[in-house]
Amino acid sequence: MTKEATAPATGADAPENSPEKKKKRTKKAKKEYRVTYEPKKRARFGVGPAFFVWLALLFFGLIFTQALHSTMSGVFYVTAMLIPIGALIYVFIAVPQMTASAVSGRGEVEKEQPVSFTVYVENPLPLPYPFVDVDLTVPSESAVRSVNKRVSVSLAPGAGYELKTNVVFSYRGQYSIGVSDLYVWDLLRMFRIKVHMDSQAPIFVVPRRIEMPGAADNGAADVDTDSAKTVFGAERSEVSDIRSYRMGDHMKSIHWKLSSKKQELITKEYTMNSGKTAYLFVDMVPRWEAADPDLCEDDVNEYAADTVVECAIAVAMRELNGRNSCTMIWYDDRSATGTSVYTMENPLDFEKVYPVIATAPLSRSTNDIAALTAFTDGSRAVAMLFVTPRLDVRSVADLIATCAASGVSAINGAFRVWYCPPVEKVKDFDEDNERRCIEQLAAAGIIVEKVTHDMLSGSGLYDMAQGEPAVVSEDAETLVR
Repeated sequence: MTKEATAPATGADAPENSPEKKKKRTKKAKKEYRVTYEPKKRARFGVGPAFFVWLALLFFGLIFTQALHSTMSGVFYVTAMLIPIGALIYVFIAVPQMTASAVSGRGEVEKEQPVSFTVYVENPLPLPYPFVDVDLTVPSESAVRSVNKRVSVSLAPGAGYELKTNVVFSYRGQYSIGVSDLYVWDLLRMFRIKVHMDSQAPIFVVPRRIEMPGAADNGAADVDTDSAKTVFGAERSEVSDIRSYRMGDHMKSIHWKLSSKKQELITKEYTMNSGKTAYLFVDMVPRWEAADPDLCEDDVNEYAADTVVECAIAVAMRELNGRNSCTMIWYDDRSATGTSVYTMENPLDFEKVYPVIATAPLSRSTNDIAALTAFTDGSRAVAMLFVTPRLDVRSVADLIATCAASGVSAINGAFRVWYCPPVEKVKDFDEDNERRCIEQLAAAGIIVEKVTHDMLSGSGLYDMAQGEPAVVSEDAETLVR
């Protein structure tokens, strides 16, 4: 065999799936999609190219003055020496006077809803500053996250610069919009001084509230226990306390005998839960390596987290409306322990937890979702519910082991997994692996419900095109699209 026949193909002759082609595609994708312009941080004081031009002129001016020994050459040299002093004075005048501010149309907005913001940079001085660099914190082009950008503006005397635009955020979370620093140059661009502003307008983008049809998987009224004392709506159980009447209390709750004795209305309070709880574990750990464009898109983790949070909110409300208390647990880097644990007894309690889970960031934890069960009191559990964007061999084994060790019966959905894969963002999604994982969980008695982003974008978890709920298979009770 000749050398030409054995040599690997390169360039245009290389096969489409060859390592050379893949390497080039990877580099091209990273260049086109992964590189985001981030301006370099500058020192508080700096010099520009004009300063070095001035040094050259000063050197030649010195030679010129020494050679001619004339009055005019001396005046020229002294004038050249005074130029930087004037430039410095000109710049320092602006430092305490420049102002910047950021204003948002709304501090809180639901995702995929437009919101406007405006950034102002003002020059109240009667002097022009034609060279001002502004470091802005603005949403990225896809509105996935906030990025830093630098723009150059020209400020006339007593005028300002205004940046006004509308943004539609595709993902929930906390975003910052504003001005971090100004860099003011003199008229000759010899010197630059940094003016720290740190004027930011936070915008909280919250997820949609999706209603999940059906009652809770294991309501408190279905629990076989003598300690169940549930109150829902107008139902009453055991009196736990008495207090003075408040506006809005039901008339049936008034203790009439005691009210007649005390000459004021006294209200009876009842036990509001059964002493049982549904534990809801929310997977906020990024499960994909977003830096590799051959595997997935760069916003895959944000996309998955949005679906997980919206599904978790729907599950929590379903449990609370079904007369269960619900304890929501997830990995949260904002907490000192790295984990957030919130217990809710009724839908009103959820309103306090909603802002926290709505803006929960992706966690840096590397633990699996099943490890969150260490924060539970298994003796009180009615149901153990998991919401995760990814199923693999390790997570499936952990879930099966957790189900066996928890003592929670899988009958009637007491142990359930809501599976929210970001199929649209993952290239060459492994459907065979997904099917095997779901079958293994189903064989262990664990119900798996698959919830996609498109399903949540409809009305609740219903297929708007068909007008019917998603289909549930009879064998594994697996929710499929």
